[in-house]
Amino acid sequence: MLVIVAVVITVALAPIAVEYVPLPTGQQTTPDRRVGMEADVGPGSIHVFDPTERIRAPSDPGRDPTVQSVEWQASTSDIDGDGLGDVEELVCSETYPEADLLEHDIYVEVDSVEGVTVSEEALRAVESTYASAEIRDPVGYRGIDLHLRRSDAALPVEGPISGDSRPGELNDVHDYRRQFMDHDDDRYYYLVVTDEVQARGDPYFSGVARSGVGAVEAYDDPNETASLIAHELGHMFGIDEDEPGVDDHTFAIDEYPSVMNYNGLYETTNYSDGSGALDRDEWHRIAHERPIPEGSCLTENATG
Repeated sequence: MLVIVAVVITVALAPIAVEYVPLPTGQQTTPDRRVGMEADVGPGSIHVFDPTERIRAPSDPGRDPTVQSVEWQASTSDIDGDGLGDVEELVCSETYPEADLLEHDIYVEVDSVEGVTVSEEALRAVESTYASAEIRDPVGYRGIDLHLRRSDAALPVEGPISGDSRPGELNDVHDYRRQFMDHDDDRYYYLVVTDEVQARGDPYFSGVARSGVGAVEAYDDPNETASLIAHELGHMFGIDEDEPGVDDHTFAIDEYPSVMNYNGLYETTNYSDGSGALDRDEWHRIAHERPIPEGSCLTENATG
C-alpha cells in the first residue's frame, strides 16, 4: 500500500507544509533512514518523509495514525541548527545531497590543482571524525555530517597559493574561490588542494586558511593529509590562530587534545571537547559558532 504525500512549496517566505499519512498498523515496515526521519523536539514528534521516495512508516505499532503536518517558514526555520534552512534541505537535493533535516550538515567544496590529488581515504577519515563528535543540537546529541565534495580537478596553478590576498590572478585562496568555486552562493565552504602553499610569504607552511576558505598540500600518507585538512577546517570554521594553544607547541597533547595544537597536527583529526586544561569546547564552536557563508540554493544565482 502506498501513502500519498502532499508537499506544497512556495518559496516567497510563505509557510511550506509537509504532510504525510502513516500506514495502518500491521502494514508498517522499518523506515529507510534516507526516507523517513523523526525526532523528539518538544511536545510530540516531528515526522518528515521524502515525497520522491516510496514512503514507509515507522514500525511502532502504538503510533497515532492521525495525519500530522509541520510548517516551516522559509526565512527562519532550521530544525537541526546547521545553518541550512529546512526548505533548502528538502528542496535542493542536487546542491545538498544526503542532507538530513535532523542531522547537522556542513558542506565543503574540494578542488585540486593540476598534478595533485587527495585520496578518498583522507577525506573519509575527516568525515568519520566529525560523524563521531558529540554535539548538542535542537534534536539531541549527535555527530556532524561533514560533506567533503570533490568538484574541479586539474585547476591551473602558477606557484604557491597564499592565504593572504596578493596581486595577480592565481596567487591566493581568494583567487581560486572567486574563479573556480561552483557553490559560491550555496553556503558551502571552499578548500583547494595544491602542491605548495605559503603564509605571509613563508613557504614553510603546508596549509593556510581564512574564514570559510583554505588550501592544503596533499601527502602520500592519507592520515597526515586528513589531519592537515582537519586543522585547516578548524580555522575555516572560526578557530583563530591567536587563541591559546592554537598553532603552537605550548601545550602537551594531553593538556590540549586537539588537531589545532601543533603537537597534535599529523597525529589526530579530533578537536578539543572542553575536557582538557584549556577547557575550550571546539566541537561546540564548530557546530554552533562557525561563520555561515552567505547565499541560498533557493536564489536564482545558486546551483539548485
